[in-house]
Amino acid sequence: MKVGESGQIKATVTPADATDSSLVWTSSDRTKVSVQNGKITALTAGTATITAKAKDGSGVKAVCKVKVLEPGKLSCETSGKAWNALVYGYGDVSSERIGLSNCGETELSDVKASLKTGSNFQITVYPAGQIAAGQETSVEVRPVTGLAAGSYSDTLVITTANGTANILLKAKVAKSENTASVSLAKKAVSSLSVTVESYVSGTNTGVEYAISTVPVDDADSLTWQDGAYFAGRKAFTKYYVYGRMKQLQI
Repeated sequence: MKVGESGQIKATVTPADATDSSLVWTSSDRTKVSVQNGKITALTAGTATITAKAKDGSGVKAVCKVKVLEPGKLSCETSGKAWNALVYGYGDVSSERIGLSNCGETELSDVKASLKTGSNFQITVYPAGQIAAGQETSVEVRPVTGLAAGSYSDTLVITTANGTANILLKAKVAKSENTASVSLAKKAVSSLSVTVESYVSGTNTGVEYAISTVPVDDADSLTWQDGAYFAGRKAFTKYYVYGRMKQLQI
């Protein structure tokens, strides 16, 4: 029987014309199976013996063993998945497989997978909606393509009719390396604007430009732009113009 199910045990008293044909019903474990006038109800997994004993004091009895099956229950790896070797400009990434098994004795239903955020990772293979007792399904997940350099995380949520699991997902994208070099030359200068032109040696992935009134060693502190034209300048002011290769695009 499954937890929550009920049934009726039929007892036959002989002879049919017995003076007292009434019975006393008992369960060896009322936490697992309850009984009332032969009606049994499965409460929790396990085994109980149901006894029907003649009430006339004769000692005559009959027994029936009832097994309540363990409900379907989710079992899966929850240690998390990580992608730590990605470099900006990466292509398709291999999906990681997570096995979902049913360690119960009955079918596990309503199996679903979702992402809490869903913007940086994607589910590539969804699990089956039901898992038979002792069987397994799986879900596969990976980072989306096109992530910029940085660290990302999300949570894969597995829900079922009996049990849930949260699996942490992490991805780290390193900056790409570009061995090309860029040099700049003054093209035009006026009292209010500066224009430069660039020369690239190596693979040209596009040049971006920045300008400052003081020398700058930390490139990340500058404001970079695609164009080589800088308007809104001040007259009689010295400017430093910088150029660098853009990171590789996908």
